[in-house]
Amino acid sequence: MADDQVLYDAPVPGVARITFNSPAERNRWGRAQREMTDEFVTRALADPDVRAVILTGAGGHFTAGGDIKEFGTFEVVEQLGNVRAAQTMARRILHADKPFIAAVEGYAAGAGVGAACLCDLIIGDPSTRFVVSFAKIGMTPDLGLHQTLSHRVGVARARRMLLRAETVGAEEALRIGLLDELVAAGAVQGRALEIAAEFAAAPPNALAGIKRGILLTAIAMEAVLEYEAAAMAVALTGREVAEGARAFIEKRAPDYRQAR
Repeated sequence: MADDQVLYDAPVPGVARITFNSPAERNRWGRAQREMTDEFVTRALADPDVRAVILTGAGGHFTAGGDIKEFGTFEVVEQLGNVRAAQTMARRILHADKPFIAAVEGYAAGAGVGAACLCDLIIGDPSTRFVVSFAKIGMTPDLGLHQTLSHRVGVARARRMLLRAETVGAEEALRIGLLDELVAAGAVQGRALEIAAEFAAAPPNALAGIKRGILLTAIAMEAVLEYEAAAMAVALTGREVAEGARAFIEKRAPDYRQAR
């Protein structure tokens, strides 16, 4: 993988920005890209000069989620290790004392929704689309999305979105709480920087205390992550994902009647 498929920079003092950077593939987020993202998250959290972190994507999209070409290429134990590695990154963001902002233009699909929902604030524009397409390809969510999506939009709405593999546009996302702010087209990056700079100037211990208090309300998160690890390892090595991935690549409707 090219080293520039995930970028790290400091656009303004006190702010780190992590950018998914393979726009030709809508910033597809495979294992190598996730590992690089985790390295940059760790770097930002270890840097005392960084007070806030932005996650975003290049080329007008956030991320299309996991690389479907990788699905079904690992054994169960290896896949379980991959999921747990991704969860390590999720835990870093969830437990971080520093605020994270997701600047979401265009598509956030699959794990991209999970990554956005790990953040404290999500900013979007009229192009923003959240695609929870797991069920369409025989998968279950990861990165704690069972919990984080429910906390944002409510259990009933999250259940419907996940079971029906819904796509949610910007206006609806704002209405249900999946977006915190909806700004004008082309204004997402600037607004994210503006908010991050405000966080960088705020009292860090106070922000950390608020984040810890909110995290205490997610008391089931460890159980959710353990369930997701097992469910993802089984799903990604099973017949349903194999059929779903083939159908997606071949641009046809999957036939799950033969996938049992």
